[in-house]
Amino acid sequence: MHWIAIDPLYRRRGIATELYNRVAPLMLQEGVRMILCDTPADNYVARAFFEKHGFGTPINHVYMSLNVSQQAEQLQPEDAEVQEGHHHHQHQLTASNLVRECH
Repeated sequence: MHWIAIDPLYRRRGIATELYNRVAPLMLQEGVRMILCDTPADNYVARAFFEKHGFGTPINHVYMSLNVSQQAEQLQPEDAEVQEGHHHHQHQLTASNLVRECH
């Protein structure tokens, strides 16, 4: 499960609780041992929902993002040049190359 969101017109009818109560046992069957929830600190409705279902120990954290599509326009081929000894090799920067290099 990635998100639980209920349209405001249908809130307070037990829909989120029903979804959670149906999915939680399936997660246990699949071997899930920890469920993390993420919500803004000022989303008191969501926090009350999670606390009602046994979630606790809130942790403050920071999410940061970077829009790399803007940087891609500025990237020049010479920026991706890799020097090994006296040889210069062109290296094409692609998402698949970056994923392989990160693993």
